[in-house]
Amino acid sequence: MSEFRRDVLRYLVGAVLCAWLTLAAFAAIILDLPRTDSMAVIAVAAIAQIVVQLFCFLHIDLNRRQREDLLLILFSILQLAIMIGGTIWVMTDLHSRM
Repeated sequence: MSEFRRDVLRYLVGAVLCAWLTLAAFAAIILDLPRTDSMAVIAVAAIAQIVVQLFCFLHIDLNRRQREDLLLILFSILQLAIMIGGTIWVMTDLHSRM
């Protein structure tokens, strides 16, 4: 199988998986599941979709040569989490003082 065909197949599989995961999240809301169940389905679908997009579209996996890219992405996620968490913490503290 040529590299072009393998890439096209990888993109198609990624697109189908992302569509199914999006539909699963919508179905959790449309089926009127209990709030905790629907939030769990949405969270699992979101995490799975992130993994699918990293693997299928960005071609980042656990190979030795691509591990640096994965570490860069994980570090960026850590920075975003610290910024978002700090913002929520400061805003919550300001709200409690008002």
